[in-house]
Amino acid sequence: MNRRSLWLMLILSLTLLLLLASCKGGDGTTTDTTADGTTVETEAATAIPRYDYMDAEVSPDVTIKREDYTNLTLTVPDSLKITDEDVDAYVQNILFQRRTAVNGTTMVKDQAMKLGDDAYIYYKGFVDGKEFEGGSNWDDEKPHTLGLGSGSFIPGFEEGLVGLIPNQTSKSSPAEIHVTFPEDYTEELAGKDATFQVVIEYCVQYTIPEYTRSFVVDTMKYKPKQEFYASDEALLDEFEEYVRDYLVEQNKTNLENAKMDALWNHLTEKAVCENHPKLELDYYVNSYKSEAEYYYNYSLSYYGEAFKTMPPCAAPE
Repeated sequence: MNRRSLWLMLILSLTLLLLLASCKGGDGTTTDTTADGTTVETEAATAIPRYDYMDAEVSPDVTIKREDYTNLTLTVPDSLKITDEDVDAYVQNILFQRRTAVNGTTMVKDQAMKLGDDAYIYYKGFVDGKEFEGGSNWDDEKPHTLGLGSGSFIPGFEEGLVGLIPNQTSKSSPAEIHVTFPEDYTEELAGKDATFQVVIEYCVQYTIPEYTRSFVVDTMKYKPKQEFYASDEALLDEFEEYVRDYLVEQNKTNLENAKMDALWNHLTEKAVCENHPKLELDYYVNSYKSEAEYYYNYSLSYYGEAFKTMPPCAAPE
């Protein structure tokens, strides 16, 4: 291994040493092992004091403009609202997770695909007629496995594959699927219409169970609140309310975090920094200085005096 490779290994090693705790000796030194198995002692970084914003005896040099916060409201983003669509998606996922194979892992190419099947596909997406980053596996060695009904891809994509026959698609004649990215997607793609070209190599067939009273009670082990119901639909409606309550409960932490983030963002926007505490500035200056000294001393121990004559960002051959 040449010394340039050793230099790269050194940088990676130093990064890990800063993230993980080094083995520190009682005399304020740190013991490290070099690439050749020898040990090197370097001076350990000294704890650096910093400004204590929470100390009752100090007054932070930050003030908040006076205003009435009693009417401060948060507009909950759509992604944190539990809707009928969320309940339906959860129920459909339950059904999908309990699907059963039709013919094991047999590759099917001449039959139309249905919800529940695994589709083995190549795809590439276009927005405004141009391919977008991260929207293609066209040149991969193996196709992507997509469970139709799993909800893995954006709304409309999996449904767009239902009914297609694998051997009727090819890279010279792909199927086209038109979808719209959700409004809460990434900033570059949110709300935009997209077209995907898709080639289906084959599918593996599965059967999704029917959403019935028997499935909910016998398979899901749901305990009905009543002994008798006017119809099976009434019991299913009750089960869906149970699902909704479950999703709301699971969403509480996310909602509380969103409220806290909104409050802190609001306060930060209103905050006026009167003064940067000198102790805090010294903390960052000394931290960077200590880190640089650590790297220098370790490299000097590793390479010896030759390190002092090395050009920047390079190790001798």
